Amino acid sequence: MKKLLTITLVLMLVFTSLCVISTSAAEADDIVHSLLPQANDANGKVTTTGCELTYNDDGSVTIKVTGAGAKVDVVYAEGSTVYAGDAFNVREGAYVVFDYGSADGATLGQNTQAHYTRKDKEAAGTVADLWLTSMQTMTKYQKAYGEGYGIWSLGDYLVAEKGDAGIFEDNMHRFTSLELYIEGPVGSSVTVYRFYVGKAASVEGLGTVRPEKAPEESKPEEESKEELNVEVPEGAVNLGNVPLNSSIVAGSTTIVTDPAVIHNYNVKWTSCALLRPTDNENEYEVVAVQWINGDDTFLFTDAQTGDVVLSVHGDETVEGSQANRTALESLKAGDIVYAYGYDFAAIKADENAVVYFTVSADEEVSEVPDDESDPADESEPADESKPADESKPAVSDTDVSEDKADDKGGNTGLIIGIVAAVVVVAVVVVVVIVIKKKK
Repeated sequence: MKKLLTITLVLMLVFTSLCVISTSAAEADDIVHSLLPQANDANGKVTTTGCELTYNDDGSVTIKVTGAGAKVDVVYAEGSTVYAGDAFNVREGAYVVFDYGSADGATLGQNTQAHYTRKDKEAAGTVADLWLTSMQTMTKYQKAYGEGYGIWSLGDYLVAEKGDAGIFEDNMHRFTSLELYIEGPVGSSVTVYRFYVGKAASVEGLGTVRPEKAPEESKPEEESKEELNVEVPEGAVNLGNVPLNSSIVAGSTTIVTDPAVIHNYNVKWTSCALLRPTDNENEYEVVAVQWINGDDTFLFTDAQTGDVVLSVHGDETVEGSQANRTALESLKAGDIVYAYGYDFAAIKADENAVVYFTVSADEEVSEVPDDESDPADESEPADESKPADESKPAVSDTDVSEDKADDKGGNTGLIIGIVAAVVVVAVVVVVVIVIKKKK
């Protein structure tokens, strides 16, 4: 009997080990090409702007914001040169997996996008763009989705939306580059655990690992900030708490702390005002106002150090946003915009921060005419590649996907465990029979 128990335990250990090995290796086997930057440009040529990049031992990367326009660029293929990455077959499963988190409020920007080859784009001499905002809003192609993570079926999208016109004859496509935008105050950071194209529609442990928040340091009472209490004058246009360096989406606002990088924040199809600090605290003088259509190359060339850009997008689905945009357009050079509770140098805003301005009595503020701001024209799916002058703010897709996963990882491990258990039981039965025969 002891011999039987020993054999059974050994077999169980062996199969448990195989199960663990199979589970841990499954994801690696499924990865066709990791989009994450790697040390020594091992996965493509890496360039950083306004941030510090740290390569972690587990393969993840941590990106710390050091200034406006924080961004990591990776080039996998350039012309005929391929630095890294295998081509993927769209008809055999092409799933883009992303997983990121932050302990202090940083996030990946909506403008984050990976560029890939596509038949219809190659004919035009360009590449296609897969935007983070599309993977977050086009729910019918989601296989899993949650805060900071998701699996998006690029293969299903190409087959359903592009078909033979967009898919190469051999079905093989390749990612060429990545633009990874980071949004958050100076000093904040985001860790990207996964960002790859793979063959599997489910991934175990997706979204389960997150950075731990550092304990808040206690500050002397005299250093604590007084609660911000601003009275907005009656009749003023109150924009409320305007986020800093945040990608524009439908009906939103942002203040870009460095005019030279306003194109990083999807400010196309918005009204923008270049603001310059005055001698009075919290007051900013309007230098120029510009309606930026599909061409965001206009970067306020007369901007000076300390200037910021206030951007307002109007969308009929967001109450008051059209009127706010029109009001901003009515401002003239010399007018004053008030911004309380902001530290533009550190890219920080108080919880009760507020931006407001007063429109001259002779200026009539009305909603923007429908033909000037049509959501149908301004919310094209962001994963659709467009020339630089056609990219428009993304609007959330209203479809609800039945494929949207809420199990954060699928059932691959469960299946392997069941199979291993069945095999162990079968082996035990055989051993028992053999021992009985010997007796």
